[in-house]
Amino acid sequence: MAVPGLSAHAGQDFLVEYARAVRRRARKVILVHGEAGPAASLQRGLGDEGLGSVVYPAMGDEIEL
Repeated sequence: MAVPGLSAHAGQDFLVEYARAVRRRARKVILVHGEAGPAASLQRGLGDEGLGSVVYPAMGDEIEL
């Protein structure tokens, strides 16, 4: 499920709140937009919220869904 219109930096608080609400249903979170620093911070924050599989792939990486 995508949440359009938010960045890993500016919308981070909302994205973490959203993740709390869906963590039992979300099997994997893939961060596909944003600069590496803010995305890494968001990745850590989501992991701290109990989302086990949060990835920020590099360009060209392939991810099995």
